[in-house]
Amino acid sequence: MRNAFAPLIVLTLVGIIAATCCASDVPPNQNRPPIADAGPDRGLPCSERHGVVLDGGGSLDPDGDRLAYSWALPDGTTLTGPAPTVDVHVGIHPIVLTVSDGRGGVDVDSVVITVKPPTTPFVRVVARRPVLWPADDRLVDVDLFTHYRNECLDAFAQLSVTSDEPSCDSWLDPLAPDAVARTFLDLPSNLDLRAQRAPTGNGRVYLIHLTYTDEIGQRAESRAIVLVPLSRRPRDLLSVLFEGIIALVRAEPLAFDAFARCLPDLPLPVPVGGG
Repeated sequence: MRNAFAPLIVLTLVGIIAATCCASDVPPNQNRPPIADAGPDRGLPCSERHGVVLDGGGSLDPDGDRLAYSWALPDGTTLTGPAPTVDVHVGIHPIVLTVSDGRGGVDVDSVVITVKPPTTPFVRVVARRPVLWPADDRLVDVDLFTHYRNECLDAFAQLSVTSDEPSCDSWLDPLAPDAVARTFLDLPSNLDLRAQRAPTGNGRVYLIHLTYTDEIGQRAESRAIVLVPLSRRPRDLLSVLFEGIIALVRAEPLAFDAFARCLPDLPLPVPVGGG
């Protein structure tokens, strides 16, 4: 009588033999490489650029080996660990993660962190004493008001004061400049200007120019004028005001630097010997 289970027995034996054959082709204790995962690419606002946490927690090893993590930053810095923190600047930062299992298995993945630039900074300067009178040659506080807004970047301020009349002709102190500024938190907090003008003409115009520049080169500017009229007559006030408005519209420095300190005239050197 023919055995009905014979085909099943044959197939089972063939499967066992095939499995044994294939298993013999795999070296014992073969190491399988790890799989690196640096996480998804991220876009961050400028205010979150400090203390950014890198995330390699998705990395794994098929054999369960303990992994070592190495993060290569664009500036050449290397960080270790599955979740180190890093400070990044505005811009695009590709970061490369390398994981190793300690048995020769290595894998690499990368993540791109993009820090978006902030809005353009804002600055405003106002001289709350825009007219200096009397014109008695003294330095007068023009009650300077400054206001700035900067989203998150470091920035620096630069103040210039120019005049449409020659400076450094003070009869109180012939060597003194016509403008003296003091700062607070890197912004001008006080500004003294000399109440002086030529005896003829339309009066003196001081042009105050404040520039505020952040660390990626974005810049904001503001200007104000201070006037020293020829006299208190309305005609003279309007005349110098007209000159001041023109200076504001042109937005260019005037001819003379009010911060310049004067130097005494030095005698010309006397030639030695005959000629």
